[in-house]
Amino acid sequence: MAITKNEINDTIYKLAIDLGSANLKIATKIDDKEYKFKKIKSSVSTNAIDKNYVVSTSSNTLYFGVGDSLIQQDKTKREYIEETILLAASLMFEDIEGVLKIDLAIGLPLDLYKSENKRAYFDSRLQNITNGSPISGNVNGKDIIVKVNSTIICAEGYSSFLSLNNKMNVTEPLVLIDSGYRTTDILAIDISNEDKELIIGDFKTFNKGMLEVFEDIQKQFLNDTGHNFSIETVENRILNSPTLTIGNDKIDIHNWVKYGAHTVKEILKLIELAIPDVASRNVYLVGGGSVLFKEIIDFLNKDGQTDIKAELVGNIDELIYANVAGYHMQL
Repeated sequence: MAITKNEINDTIYKLAIDLGSANLKIATKIDDKEYKFKKIKSSVSTNAIDKNYVVSTSSNTLYFGVGDSLIQQDKTKREYIEETILLAASLMFEDIEGVLKIDLAIGLPLDLYKSENKRAYFDSRLQNITNGSPISGNVNGKDIIVKVNSTIICAEGYSSFLSLNNKMNVTEPLVLIDSGYRTTDILAIDISNEDKELIIGDFKTFNKGMLEVFEDIQKQFLNDTGHNFSIETVENRILNSPTLTIGNDKIDIHNWVKYGAHTVKEILKLIELAIPDVASRNVYLVGGGSVLFKEIIDFLNKDGQTDIKAELVGNIDELIYANVAGYHMQL
């Protein structure tokens, strides 16, 4: 593998990675001004016909974004961290040749972040990468060498607050709901009575998220129409192309979103147990499921099934990439 003049370049680039259960999210900044984001599916296969993002190292070849491999819910045990770094660096810094030096920020859910043992274990994995030799491989046919100069572990939820708090009302207690695919993170931000400063309050990670919402919708759609779409198809249709032709009829699968209310109600009950005064706080939704989650909460509000009201701040990209942008801010 040829090493060019960038090997002696002292530039250290900043890279942030969100190890989402459904999607990897990657962020950097161009000229320290404008964010550059990338999202790909988190599934990884060692043998795939559809070769989307191919990462080869001396030990194996992986296909990212395809296949049906399970993603560990415990992110401290996530496989293929080095290959993920190679992929992320290649997608963000495709014009850099030679040894690419990076400072890396990566996140954990709040419960794992606050667990000393889990966080220490994950940190040791990252330090082995930082202290070891540069990572080398080939991404989509292009050779790449990455030297990880430093790593930091960030907290999901809190990181999204960092990236979006300028759009929130921070003069009153609030709750942040980070709506993910397999998990839902909540974080309370309180106000100190003495100096009126913001302080971190209760937090929790629930192993229930948008996957169960889409499963509820899938089951009801099958019951009503006889069509058994996969979870992935249901999600894609609702978010991107909801109009379907079944026989001579055109139907809108988005009309079935309300059937996701069962799971959302369960999540809201868990939130109320963790933060009993949540209904009196400002509640902000972030994450990949935030738009749909809010739609279902609004439905529950109108139906008198919950007193919790939630807001969205920022555009869709700011919501989806809220955590990974917050990671990058901490570098």
